[in-house]
Amino acid sequence: MKNRILLIVIILITSSFSSFGQARGDLALFIGQSYYLGDINHVTQFQNMGTSFGGFYRHNYNLRYSLRGNLYVSKLRASDSDSWLAFNRLRNQTFSMDILDAGLMAEFNFLPYITTSYKYRFAPYVTAGLGMMIPLSKSETKSTMTIPFGLGLKYNLGDKFSIGIEWVIRKTFSDELDGIVANTDNPLTVEFMTNQKAEAFRQTSTIYRNDYYVITGLFLSYKIVYKSMKCPAYNEAKTYE
Repeated sequence: MKNRILLIVIILITSSFSSFGQARGDLALFIGQSYYLGDINHVTQFQNMGTSFGGFYRHNYNLRYSLRGNLYVSKLRASDSDSWLAFNRLRNQTFSMDILDAGLMAEFNFLPYITTSYKYRFAPYVTAGLGMMIPLSKSETKSTMTIPFGLGLKYNLGDKFSIGIEWVIRKTFSDELDGIVANTDNPLTVEFMTNQKAEAFRQTSTIYRNDYYVITGLFLSYKIVYKSMKCPAYNEAKTYE
């Protein structure tokens, strides 16, 4: 099942660019870190970070808008022992798993940007789209759709290369990335439970609150088959469609 979902996502990503041609393509390598936000780590940023790596292909429509497909392998982990909440420390849950993150995202540059340009060489941007999270480790966690959104910064190094940094959070449609299942019982009744039932209640998650995870890091992109010619007078790249 996981292989079928991955195949569908890859087909959607590649077919999205099939009609665009190859005049404005960026192929990038990405390396960074990832972390989880959910029932174990509620709000603390950059906690229990794992390694993330992969790549993406970006199609640049114009100076402002781009569309890209990405594939990342990331590690998510967390531990109740690192929480500032007494409830979490008492529960003492932990998890760790590797995931495949696939997504199709649009980018909007706040400043005009061209990889081959010496004038439009710097741009902060925002990005959002749709994606899929697929567990790679042996786990009861199921694959889930995601909504990625975040921001970044890219800088042109010359005719072919550019670098960038970005932070993108993924909203999932699962509350079980950490393996903690929701309990719908009324928490006010815990004090009237037996010790065994009360302990079972502490092993559950917050109902109606899905998990998130963040992938942040650096990328190096290479402009492929970019048809351009520099104007000697202005030392700028003129792009031909």
